[in-house]
Amino acid sequence: MIYLSMLLPASYVFSAEQVTAQQFVNLQQGNSSFAGFRRAHAKGACVAGYFEPSGQLSALTQLPIFAQGTTPFIGRFSIAGNNPTAPDLTNDKFLALLSV
Repeated sequence: MIYLSMLLPASYVFSAEQVTAQQFVNLQQGNSSFAGFRRAHAKGACVAGYFEPSGQLSALTQLPIFAQGTTPFIGRFSIAGNNPTAPDLTNDKFLALLSV
């Protein structure tokens, strides 16, 4: 058994807050599957560009990305969930960046 407290949406009803392994897998997969799309954050847009810091943070950190210079990056803006047709006006939005 897997025990969860406040991790489940109210629409999922389980007795005594006990969740079986299969119920947990079903929760992670969402209400339906969308063939050919990611399981999480299915809707998104990729970006590429350059990060150009001002250099003012270099006195506070040793991370080279905050020193002056230009760092190329790739990134992805996404919306939570597995629905690739989710509305753009949802509250759950995410950003992932990778310096290359």
